[in-house]
Amino acid sequence: MEFLSIYLLSIMGIVLLFVVIELILPNGTTSRYIRSMLGIFLIFVVIAPLGKLKNFDFDDVLSGKSAQYQLDYDYLYRVHLLKAEQMQQDIKNILKDKGLDNASVIVDVQKDSADLQINSIFVDLSQTVISKNAEHIINYTTIKDIVSEYACIDKNKVVINE
Repeated sequence: MEFLSIYLLSIMGIVLLFVVIELILPNGTTSRYIRSMLGIFLIFVVIAPLGKLKNFDFDDVLSGKSAQYQLDYDYLYRVHLLKAEQMQQDIKNILKDKGLDNASVIVDVQKDSADLQINSIFVDLSQTVISKNAEHIINYTTIKDIVSEYACIDKNKVVINE
């Protein structure tokens, strides 16, 4: 019952304050805007305590304290997989330009991370055809350098299979 009396007293006090402000305001276009703002403020004063009856606090909503954010890791993983597929194709094209045709590339990404983290990149050379020009130039170290430079990862994360 005390809550209701405080609620009614606060509404009456604000209405009296608005009446005094209304008497002071000159007539004109600015007084319309001020009356509109006072009306909106009065609506908030009337509505705000009603939420407390159902344990809903408008102060938390207005301040953003009640907002909770959660990352959707499944969606992020699908996005990372799409990026990994594009990266696989790009690495295949780079290796093809360097003289390694038909190389198989698999990019392994971490599942539960907000940003793209690459666990390892596997390069399978079992079906690869090396062009005559790159026969003596291409070796495992060169392939690791090419892949790690493109993917911006450590060379130890590049695994080459024959």
